[in-house]
Amino acid sequence: SDLQPLDAARVDAGLAKVKADFPEKYESTYSQDFATLAASRVGALPVADIPQLKRAATEIAVIGKHFDAAVESGRKRLVSRLLERIRIIAAENGVFEADDYLQVAKTLAPGAEALDAVQFNLPSKLAAQAMTLADSGELSRAGRIYQKVLRETPNAPNLPELKTLLLERQAEAQTAFKNFERFKKRRLGIRGKPYLDKALSLWSDNAKYRQELTRDRKSTRLNYSHLVISYAVF
Repeated sequence: SDLQPLDAARVDAGLAKVKADFPEKYESTYSQDFATLAASRVGALPVADIPQLKRAATEIAVIGKHFDAAVESGRKRLVSRLLERIRIIAAENGVFEADDYLQVAKTLAPGAEALDAVQFNLPSKLAAQAMTLADSGELSRAGRIYQKVLRETPNAPNLPELKTLLLERQAEAQTAFKNFERFKKRRLGIRGKPYLDKALSLWSDNAKYRQELTRDRKSTRLNYSHLVISYAVF
């Protein structure tokens, strides 16, 4: 973390000057010394978070321009540090942050089998969105998202929770609506209205329930009009 960022232009200029001033020494000794330093630097680059990973990627590009073999050597140590950091982030901040870190880390060591082998069974963000919709009564919309998640990421760990939530809310809404229908058949719609309201509070985007609510409102207005007329006549 004490390493100061490299300046690409200064590195280029400095190496060019050393090569020009000490060509024989550079070929015999200096180039190997620089390569050793470069490998050590790559292996020690700060990688605590994603911003540091991005800076590390820039440095690796600068170093690799002159010491490609050294970069590969330094990456071996770097990968082990990246893996440890991924483990810590997953434990402290959760798998979503760890996976975000992992995706950037892979750019520092392309093709590293140890990094490629790391996989997180992430909760589906779509499933989480569907649960929020279900809590607000949009069960039809939540159900469509559930089917999408089931097709695309069937092993998402929060998918069973979403399924349970949908089934429970749908069953509760259907029970309330059946109670409303029983009163409606006995021409006691007013007494059944609270059940329709409950069904809609649980399943607000159910087309059948909404249609029934519209029909009920029209009926209520019609009954009120008849009542007004009766008072006027009698």
